[in-house]
Parts: sequence; C-alpha cells; structure tokens
Amino acid sequence: MAGLLALLLMLGLLQLGIGDSLENLTYDTLFQLRGSVPWSSDVVVVEIDESRTSTEGQFMGSRDRLVGLLNILAQGKPSVVVLDLLLSESTPSDGELAKAMGQFNRMVLAQSWDETGAQIPPTSKLREAAWAIGHTEQQRELDGLVRKIPLKRNGLPALSVVAMSAHQGDRSLQLPDRLNRPLWINWAGPADMAPHYSLLDILSGKVSPEVFANRIVVLGLTTPTLDALQTPFDRDPPTSGVYLQAAAIGNLLQNDDLKRLGAGWIVLILLLGGPGLSCLVSRWRVERLLSFWAALCLSWGLLGIFLFHWDYWIPIAMPLLLLTLTTAVVTLKEQLRVNSLLRQSEERYALAVQGSNGGLWDWNLQTNTIFFSQRWKEMLGEEGDGVDDRPESWYERVHPDDLAPLQASIQDYLEGRRSEFENEHRLRHRDGSYRWMLCRGVVVRDRHGNPYRMAGSQLDITARKAVEEQLWRSAYYDDLTGLPNRAFFLDRLKRAIVAAEKNALYVYAVLLMDVDRFQVVNNSLGNDIGDQLLVAIARRLKGFFNLESVIARRSGDEFIVLLENVEHPGDATRTAEQIQQILSLPFHLDEHEVYITVSIGIAISSTRHKNPEHLLQDADTAMYRAKAKGKARCQVFDPDMHSRMLARLKLENDLRRAISHEHRWVEDLEEEGNQHQELMLYYQPIVNLATSRILGFESLARWHHPTMGFLPPSRFITMAEETGLIIPLGWWILRQSCRQMQVWKNQYPDLPPLTISVNLASRQFSLPNLTHEIQSILEETGLPPSCLKLEITEGTIMDTGQGVINVLNQLRSLGIQLSIDDFGTGYSSLSYLSRFPINTLKIDRSFVSKMDLGQDSAEIVRTIVTLAHNLGMDVTAEGVETEEQRRYLLEMACESGQGYYFAKPLDTDTVSELLQQCSPLDCSVQRQSKG
Repeated sequence: MAGLLALLLMLGLLQLGIGDSLENLTYDTLFQLRGSVPWSSDVVVVEIDESRTSTEGQFMGSRDRLVGLLNILAQGKPSVVVLDLLLSESTPSDGELAKAMGQFNRMVLAQSWDETGAQIPPTSKLREAAWAIGHTEQQRELDGLVRKIPLKRNGLPALSVVAMSAHQGDRSLQLPDRLNRPLWINWAGPADMAPHYSLLDILSGKVSPEVFANRIVVLGLTTPTLDALQTPFDRDPPTSGVYLQAAAIGNLLQNDDLKRLGAGWIVLILLLGGPGLSCLVSRWRVERLLSFWAALCLSWGLLGIFLFHWDYWIPIAMPLLLLTLTTAVVTLKEQLRVNSLLRQSEERYALAVQGSNGGLWDWNLQTNTIFFSQRWKEMLGEEGDGVDDRPESWYERVHPDDLAPLQASIQDYLEGRRSEFENEHRLRHRDGSYRWMLCRGVVVRDRHGNPYRMAGSQLDITARKAVEEQLWRSAYYDDLTGLPNRAFFLDRLKRAIVAAEKNALYVYAVLLMDVDRFQVVNNSLGNDIGDQLLVAIARRLKGFFNLESVIARRSGDEFIVLLENVEHPGDATRTAEQIQQILSLPFHLDEHEVYITVSIGIAISSTRHKNPEHLLQDADTAMYRAKAKGKARCQVFDPDMHSRMLARLKLENDLRRAISHEHRWVEDLEEEGNQHQELMLYYQPIVNLATSRILGFESLARWHHPTMGFLPPSRFITMAEETGLIIPLGWWILRQSCRQMQVWKNQYPDLPPLTISVNLASRQFSLPNLTHEIQSILEETGLPPSCLKLEITEGTIMDTGQGVINVLNQLRSLGIQLSIDDFGTGYSSLSYLSRFPINTLKIDRSFVSKMDLGQDSAEIVRTIVTLAHNLGMDVTAEGVETEEQRRYLLEMACESGQGYYFAKPLDTDTVSELLQQCSPLDCSVQRQSKG
C-alpha cells in the first residue's frame, strides 16, 4: 500500500513535468561529470557570420561569396558539403551557385517548415544541383537546450542523416531501425573544440583547401543574434545551430549517440522502486531503512554515471525521487504503526499496572524531573502536591540502608552494566513506617545510545516480604527460644572458615553444649517446664555473650556457640567454664527451682577444617567425650579422638564397595535374587489425605551392612553426600526405582497411574549431563516420564546458580514431575520460587510434627499450603503420624501426605502384595497409628 501510494505521487509529479525538469538537470550534470571528449574528425564546420537574413531565417547574404567559398572547397575535394542554410528565395546568383554546387558529387541542402507548417524548400535550380535534401527541425526544451532531434519528418530525413548517407555513398537514405526514434545528442564538448574555420579565413587564403579533403563540411550561420543554441557546455554565451548538425552527424558516424531505456524498462523501474521496495522494507527499522535507502540511491547514481560514460543515459532523478518517496511513505507508515502499537502498549501497561494496584513513574533524564502517578503517591499516603517532581522527593523517602544500592542499581542500568532494572527497597510512608516496594523500569535511548528517559512501575510488596520474613525465621530461627537454628549457625560457621582461609591469624572456636539429664526435668516437671528451661538458658546465654558471638540451638537440649577472634585456645576453655558457672545458678520456673549442669565440647579452628559439618563433628566428639568423663565438664577436641573418624572411614569404604557391587550386579539381581545385595530400596506410600488412595511411592534407600546389620539412611546418606558417593548411589537408586515401578505397571496394568518419587542429591543436580542421564534411564527402563517425580531440596535449587531454571525446564520438558523436598527448612526466596516450574511442595516433617504443639506451627503450614496453591502447586505433607495431623492438613486443603500413620517404608515384596490386593476403583492403605 505504501509503495502504491508513492508510485501514484510519482506519476502525479511526472504529469506536472517535475520529473522531466529533474532529468534535464541530471542530463546537464552528467555531461559536466563526464567532461569533454574529442569531436568527430570527419566533420568540419565553416562559420558564416552574416547579419542579413529574412524573417523566416533564410540566408540573404552575398551568394557570390558563397560561390567563391564553394570553389575553394572544391579544390580540397571534401566528401560531402552540407549547407545548413535556407535557400528558398531565388536570386540572380542562383545559376552560378548551382554551377558551383555541381563541382561536388555530394551536396546536401537544408529544408524547414514555417510556423503554419508550410515547407521552406531550396529553389528549384539549387534542388537540381543538390545530391539530397534534409530537414533541420529542432526540439528545444523549456530551458532552451536541444537534447534530441527527429530523424524524419513528413517522410523527409534529417540533414544529419542525409549527410551521413552521402558520406557513405548510400543514396537510398534508408534509416536503420534505431533511427526511427529521436536522436539524443551526445555533446562531445564546447563548440570551440570542434574542427571549424571562418568564411573570411578561407576566402582570404589563410586556410588551405586540403584540410577539407574527404571530410564532411558543414556550412552554417554563426551570427550571435541568429540561430543561437545552448548546450550543456555552451550556455553563456550560447553557440550556433550549425554545431547541432555537426554534433548529430558525428553521433551518427561514430554511433555514439545517447541510448535511452524503453518504456518497458521505465515501467519496471516504477514498479520495483514503488510497490516492490515497499514490500521488501515494510517492517524494517528506521535506521536500517534509511541506510538501505542511502546505499540504493548512491548505487543507482553511480550506475548512471558509469553507463553515461558508455553512451547510455538511464533515468536518475526519477528513480531517486521514487525511492525517496517510497522510503518516506514507508517510514511514515511504520512510524504511525509503531505509534499505534506504542499507544496500545501504554494502554495495556497502564491497565496492567492499574490491575496490579501499582504506581507509575516517568523520569525525564534531560530535565531531571520525575512524574509520579496519583497511585504512586497514594501508596505512600501522600495526596496532591505532597510529592514534587524532583528525584530527591523519591530518594528522601528511601530507607538509609537501601538508598545506596538503589542509586547504584539505577546507575548500572543506565550505563549498560545491567540488562534490566529491578530493585526492592523500603520507602517511608506518611505515617512514618516503611513499606517494601518492588520497582521496575525501562530506559529509552537516542540513536547514539544515550539515555534520555526512564519509566517504570512500583508495587507494594510489604505483605510478601512479611511472609518471606516469617518463612526465613522459621527456617533459620528456633521457634521456642528465638535463637538462630542449626542452619543459621552453619551459614555463619561457613563464613568463619572462609575468613580463616584468607587470614592465618584469624582463630575461632565452636562450643557445643548439652544439658545434662535434661530428660529428667521433662519427665519430672513436664514438657512445659522443660521448654521454659530451654528459653531461660537461651536468655541467660544471650545476656552473657556479646553481639559478635553467634548462639544457636542445635536441637533438643543442645546449644552451640561460635566464638570469633579467639586470641588463645585457652580463652575458649575459660569461656566454657564461665558458661558452666552462669548456668549452674538456679532457674525459677513456675515456683520450681531447677539446677542444671552442661557438658561442653570445644573445637578450635585449624587449617584442616574446610567444612562446617566437620568442625561440628569435632565439637560433637569432644562433647560426648566430656559426658563420658562424668558430665558437667569441658573437653577440647583432641586429634586422638579420631578413632571414631576411622570407624566412619571404614563405613565409607564399605559403602563404596556396596555401591560398586550393586552396579556390577544390577543386571543380574533379578536372576540371582538378593544373595549379593547389600543396598536395597524401600517404598513409602504417598496417599490422598481425604481418601487414603495410593498416589505413588517415595523411594528410600536402606543398607544391609554385612557386620553392622540393617542401617537407616541417616547412617550413610549424609556421608555419601560429603564424599561424592551420592552420585553413583543416586543413579543406582533412580535406575532401580524406575525399573521397579515399570515392573509394577506391567504386573498391574488396570490400576490407576502411580508415580515414583526419587530424591535428587545436590551433587547430581549440578552435573552437566543430568537431563541426558535421566532421559537415558527412562528409555532403558521403559518408564513413562509422567510416572517419575524428582524431589529436590530448597538448598539444592538455590545453591545451583542462575542456570537452575534452565535445568528445571529441561526436566519438565521431558514430562517429569518436580517437587521441592523439606520445604520451609531452606532459604528460597518467593520471588525465585514463582519462577521455578515446580509441581509439588513437600512440607518438612518438622512443621507437621509441631502442628499440635502450638498455633504458630500450624499457621506456618497453612501459609505454605496457601503459597503453593497460589503458585499453582499441590502439597504433600511428610511425617503424618496421627489422625489429628491428617485432619489439620485436610482443613488446610493439603492434598496428599506420607508417614507412619499410613504406612512405614515397605520392601518390594510387601508393596507387590499391597498392589495385588488393589482394584482399579480402590487402591488404598489401611491407616495405622504411630507405633
């Protein structure tokens, strides 16, 4: 449509004559660019300067002088003599002139027409003496230039055609096909460069007649006031018309007249430059379109100049004008389209922001002013002019701790160091409180890449932050004492290890304390008094240590302390003794006076400590050594205590051997039974909480040690994770689980679809070939991907880095289901959680077990269930052990659960018997009570 409109505009300009005027300008320009070339040496001009002419332009000068000129020319024996003079009026000298003309074999005379169209032929005597007659008709343009001449009029050939034919001795005067069209004059250069002589010089004998031998001699008037002719080289002053004939004759002789394109080519150029070009560039960016237009115009102009040197004159101005019109129309159309899309986008964005209850801001970076929408102001309790358009009005309300990061984030985005701008910060409300805001924005840059505008939105995320804070505190703080928990302590201990690696003078210590005979207090005074005692111990410890020390509750009645910047190992022992002293003072709890003692294990940092768990193990070893010595003691870890570590190393080697054995015999287990099998899988049913229908099983590894007997996962899984054995063990578990589930599907094809849940270790999740390996196992075992659910902990997902989403999406693309295991014990951010393609959240058993102990735990479980449903996930509760827990979970809309209330982990044969008893309509477990 744009190209057609440009074509119509172009045709309108052509109709107005603008196109021809522009082409005439290019005609003159091309000659100037090309420069002068030699005139034809076969043509010589004899200038006759006479002022006496008739009103019709006839030659009225002395024909006696003309006779004398011809007599002299006859001596040189020219090839052709052309009289570019109108000799239609008889004079007494015509007889002598005719006789003089008879000396030449080829004498050509001129004929023309007057304004009424009447002929102006030579006199009869002169016609009889002439070899032939040609017309001198010209076609002057509006600017006075003669660019072409007709080669035939009323059957009479042009004077130049007759002269050429006479020179070639062809009296038939048959025109070639190309001469049926006008002759476009190819001017060689200025007229004074053409071979020419004056009449007076010839008559006076200054010119030898031999210079005219075998040449075409053109005689014509050169009086300035008569027959003036403008050429691209002769405009001011002009030259004479006789040089037009000389140029035309030279063009015909040398076949170097200008060749023009036919009508078909012109139509093709119009179609390609209009509709064709618009179809090609209709969706191009403006910068690319303008570059293409400039390149196309330059190329066409250079092509025109090149072809002109080879006597081809193609249109230049008209195609360039068409290209410009097409580009302008396409650009305008595209700009209108972009503006329309921009308006629609802005409307959609405004509606989206309005729907999300967010505020808008628009920052003019050139004037350094910001527009804040009314909703933006309302979010801070402001109205009217309460917020002006200065950036300081925004920055002044930002929390001091968040201001520098916000400004740095904006600066990094504007300078291109970040690909997007998104920042969470606190803004001060009019009531003095701070509200959490999520701010997003985009920048607009000019053609040089400089930012001149930045706009975005602001959402109030205070409620979300509160939920995150609650989840974070539940994950990192102990609900009873308010102290940091083990996860928090391990994080701080990890930082201390890193600091010690960087600074050899930095020494720290871990104090692990256990309340001696705490169970006696619980059994004698009750759990409530026991809880109050733990709270009192925590309060007393917090009052004793400074803020630099980290105090945490490890579990039960165990507390751990991180002492930093220990100047001497003896300082840690003295601190432990002081702890024993302050805790030996009585505790007054509900009219009960309680006395306690504590056993403390001390581990001093050393270069061999690379893992927080190792340091805790050393402290744990020392603490149990203190208890073994009689309780109420302090014990510093001694390397001689490594006997336990040696036992652990032996257990590690046994596990390595067992895993290797299982991989070696994995294909032969079905044939040889379990005689070689140490590692085995148990399967705990996952059931629908409402109907008790079996939805699937979680695969759990068990180890039948040759000497130590049956070992639960707690004895070897952590060790496998620390040593890297979890990778081959994990693949074995996954392969065996998929194979066994496929066996059950084949044995009981009529049962509803069941899923097998398999834990994926963090080290497995970091493998580059994770997706390929899992896909290979599914293909090997034949298990449909939809029947497999991989369980991944929060810590695994958050520690894997930015590539975690890609890995999860790859797994989901295979059709595999995903769940986050032990949710609530890690540290996942809700903003990240919403991006993960997770199917299921599994509530950790620690939350489920405490639901009936207090309202806080139940509310945490309810929050997790609501969060999962809002994110489109279902929920599975772990560790369901009582009917009351099941009922609580059902009230919270939790879909499924697992635990001893339904079934303990079952071996393969027991599961097969269970499934054999199922029917297509009823496949449930018989509920059990704990214990």
